[in-house]
Amino acid sequence: MNLKQKLLPYVFATLLASGCGILLGMFFLSIFTGQANTEINPELPQVVQASTLAAMYENQENILEDSNNLEGSNNLNNSNNADDNNSLDSNLESAGQAVEKLIERAITFHEMKWSFIQAGVFNKPDYAAPIISTFRNHNIRIQMLDSQPARAMAAGFLDWNMTNSVSRQLSFIDVELYNRELNMTFETIILDLPEADAAVYEEQLNNQILDYLEQLQGTSYDWINGKGDFTSTQALVSKQKELLETIEQLRSYGANNQDKTLLFWTAELIKLEGVISGSRSENSQLGWVLQEHLLVLLSKCKVY
Repeated sequence: MNLKQKLLPYVFATLLASGCGILLGMFFLSIFTGQANTEINPELPQVVQASTLAAMYENQENILEDSNNLEGSNNLNNSNNADDNNSLDSNLESAGQAVEKLIERAITFHEMKWSFIQAGVFNKPDYAAPIISTFRNHNIRIQMLDSQPARAMAAGFLDWNMTNSVSRQLSFIDVELYNRELNMTFETIILDLPEADAAVYEEQLNNQILDYLEQLQGTSYDWINGKGDFTSTQALVSKQKELLETIEQLRSYGANNQDKTLLFWTAELIKLEGVISGSRSENSQLGWVLQEHLLVLLSKCKVY
């Protein structure tokens, strides 16, 4: 065996080892290179198939189309809402034309001069109890005027001569009587009234109260003197209804339904119908019953 044949296995083994070493080196190099690239850019783009990419664009177009449709729908809804709002505003404006604007108004009442049959003046109303009891025994109910000092009144009229005439009729009662003129008016009240008609309502209420009180004292005088008749009584009822209708109208505005003065007048005016119907069988006493009603109303006045 010559030298070449002896060296051939060694050469082959050397080449094989070298090749294996090179392959192993390339393998490990590729691994390290991949890790390095991953650390440098951890979010490498993935390979996307063409069909998947087309589907993505199609979905995006659908989303954009849906978005446009939604925006158009919103615009339409906004337009409809705007139309509805305009319609609502128009309705409110129309309603506003029908609803009267209310304002607070101080209602002042005209000054009155009344002539009273006075049964006494007292520092305290309780001190008048004996005199009140004496008149009650004759079916006459004394009323106390809320003034300083307190005044016990048996009757009231707008005419001095009428007061003198009735005072003489009461001379049989063992009480010293005085005829006294007093200037008085009802307390100012605050009412909610239509702005356009506030002054009209104030004047109407004043006039109707004065008309009613005048008719009331005149009718009571007629019956006390035995001259009362159905005509004068019906005239009083007519005045009562007119005033009650006005007060009920005033109570329909704002918070007027809770006004104590209007509530007081309403209750007293309603009582009048019962007073008249309940006294027809005793006409001789109707005059004094009406006087009691009159004095209850005037007891709310302030005296000058």
